[in-house]
Formats: sequence, structure tokens, C-alpha cells
Amino acid sequence: MRFKPFNIEMHIGEEILNTYFENEMFFISATKNKELEGDITDKLEMEFEKKYPKICPDFIQRVYEKLNN
Repeated sequence: MRFKPFNIEMHIGEEILNTYFENEMFFISATKNKELEGDITDKLEMEFEKKYPKICPDFIQRVYEKLNN
């Protein structure tokens, strides 16, 4: 199943994370701490390999809402 590409902007304190999703691709950019980009990407890759990934429910809800718009 293919999905239309979408973006989500998240604000965490003074950091702004811009995420982009397109089918099986995921990109993230951080405005202040570039190390955070790699940390988040590594964490998501690790979690998605698990049978029961641990991902923040708010993040999942945002993705679900974007997919259904």
C-alpha cells in the first residue's frame, strides 16, 4: 500500500523537528541539535525491527491523522 507524502512539525522546548514521510522513507531535521536527527532515526529503526515497538502514542496519533487526511 502506498501513501501520499506528508510532513509533521513538532516543537519540543526550543527545538523544532521537521519530519517527512513517504511510503517506507522517513526523514527528520532538527533546527538546533543536529545530533538529535541521528538519535531519533536510529531509535525508530531499532524499534520498528521489534515485534512490539515502543513509540510515543502522540507521535503515532499525528502520523495516523496525516494518513487519513
